[in-house]
Amino acid sequence: TVSHLASKRGLNLQFYMPMKDSSWVCGDGNRIRQILLNLVGNSIKFTHEGVVRIRVGSAMGADGVRRWKMIVKDSGIGIARNRMNRLFQCFSQVDASMTREYGGTGLGLSIVKRLSEMMGGRSFVRSVEGKGSVFGVVIPFENAASPVPGNVRLDDELSAVSCFTCFPDPFVRKALNEMLGHWSCSVTEFETLSEVLDALEKAKTEGAPLKPAVLVDLDSFDETRINAFQSAFVHRAPAGARVVPIASPQRRSSLGRFHDGSRWLCLGRPIQSRFLLSRLQEFSNEDFVVRPAEQKRETNFGRDARKSKKGMRVLLVDDDPVNRNFSAKLVQKLRHKCETAESGEEALEKLAADEFDFVLMDCQIEGISGMDAVRSIRAMSGTNADLTIVALTASMQEEDREACMDAGMNDFLSKPISSRKLRMVFDKVYDSETPEPMLV
Repeated sequence: TVSHLASKRGLNLQFYMPMKDSSWVCGDGNRIRQILLNLVGNSIKFTHEGVVRIRVGSAMGADGVRRWKMIVKDSGIGIARNRMNRLFQCFSQVDASMTREYGGTGLGLSIVKRLSEMMGGRSFVRSVEGKGSVFGVVIPFENAASPVPGNVRLDDELSAVSCFTCFPDPFVRKALNEMLGHWSCSVTEFETLSEVLDALEKAKTEGAPLKPAVLVDLDSFDETRINAFQSAFVHRAPAGARVVPIASPQRRSSLGRFHDGSRWLCLGRPIQSRFLLSRLQEFSNEDFVVRPAEQKRETNFGRDARKSKKGMRVLLVDDDPVNRNFSAKLVQKLRHKCETAESGEEALEKLAADEFDFVLMDCQIEGISGMDAVRSIRAMSGTNADLTIVALTASMQEEDREACMDAGMNDFLSKPISSRKLRMVFDKVYDSETPEPMLV
């Protein structure tokens, strides 16, 4: 994902969208995703240090049409004014030396221009050589007639959550505080980790009925301060307190000690509202709402011809023979018919030759990966293109879950799987006659 790419280059990837603009609209989610990936990827490629910021917002035009503006701003090498006319042209870069140094085909921005124009919009660029660039698109979208279930403002449910935040970056702090305020959380800002600990200790000493969620930007503090904070937190914080560390993928990979299952609930950068909301919901009350991340492709569950929860034709894809045989027996135990495939190639062959109702896809198979296999399935013609596909994955990182959804999965199961987990995902059968709106 682009967050991993930015992290590898030592860049700070940030995202901001005013919560007032968070709404469901009708549009082509795949095209929007391709536009943003090209714009962000381009900024990361030509930025050696600093920040890449993504901003999304909307405004009503004089003609009564709401237009959405998506902007990617970087602190990269910038572009000279007399060379901007080469941008957005196919197979074109600013000059030949860039192709030698940075690689690429010169198609990314031309694709952005073409896709935005196909949706009735336009693309634009502003840049100063040596100081960075701003690339963006403006595209009109109609509001969805009905929102996807679960897209609600959770004022009452989260109004009891008290959040302590420690984020030195004003851009991130503004985005975070706006999200928390939208959910009616009480927010107390701190500049240092020491101030956070003092406030926690005060709450503990006074016996206040406080159950704070402590959101900390780990990338802004060195290892020594983080280790000291972790040690002190155990002794100075109230029993109900939780820490939600925010960290880049590279930094997060070294933070295994924070995953003790109770107090440390790490999230990646950039901060995404649905993941943060999911964490706060887990923290406040695990059962009161369906997680937005699990709503993303709900409308694809089920087929009109298959209303029963028994007797589905399931294709299980796993390259490990032990896991494959065990999982197949679990599926059959639930009274479904199960066929197996050892690879993505074999799965595609079986799907091309026959119809199935359900696919259980191991993400880590050799050859054609599980993600690529799913993309190929979605590109098929016929009924198999819309069948329910559930990822089997050992990873519990939110970014990996999101990658599954982006590839076209409907849901995911964490390994090891069990009859209970399978039954829950099989029971998630929905019918929908309207296209799924897209959340911008």
